[in-house]
Amino acid sequence: MTRVVLCFALLALPLQGRVSMLDTARRNGGSVLVTVDIDSPVGVLSDVIPESDLIVRGIVQSVTPRISDDERIVVTEYEITPTRFYKGSSAQSAATPGATVSLVVQQPGGTLIVDNLLLKTDVNEFPEGEFLTKGEDVVLFLSPIDRRRFRLQRGPFGAFRVLDGNVRAMTQIAATRRHDEAKTIAEFEREMLGYLRK
Repeated sequence: MTRVVLCFALLALPLQGRVSMLDTARRNGGSVLVTVDIDSPVGVLSDVIPESDLIVRGIVQSVTPRISDDERIVVTEYEITPTRFYKGSSAQSAATPGATVSLVVQQPGGTLIVDNLLLKTDVNEFPEGEFLTKGEDVVLFLSPIDRRRFRLQRGPFGAFRVLDGNVRAMTQIAATRRHDEAKTIAEFEREMLGYLRK
């Protein structure tokens, strides 16, 4: 498997003059691995809340890896059905009055097979074993990518899982770097709403 290492800053560069993952995999025996090292600033609630355009609690409906628009990495998209908006609201409108519109949240990383080509992107801050899964209850701090897609604010620091009434960071890396303490969803919401009122 061919390995390509990218720095986070390079991800913003245009594809012009670059070869896509698909082309690299075709030239290298059918597979390519891109490793992305990110060092997001630690995101505590007092920082992440004002930086986020949308804060939502919802249920993960689907998890879909795909190649990025510039074909340089694999990204994973989560379809989220909102159950509560804490800040902002979905810009899209539902076709049926009263219906909930799903949000698409995208993060770098994932594994994808396209035309018998194995494409993989490993991101240090998003271990594949800690991706969100279908059916999970989550609280997400989001900023728009475009009209229909959002990204996690400050990477893994912008996502929390709600399990058995307790809140925990999406990844162990985020929890360790932020020095998270155990909180119930009620405590978490109280703290969050306190910052939102400021």
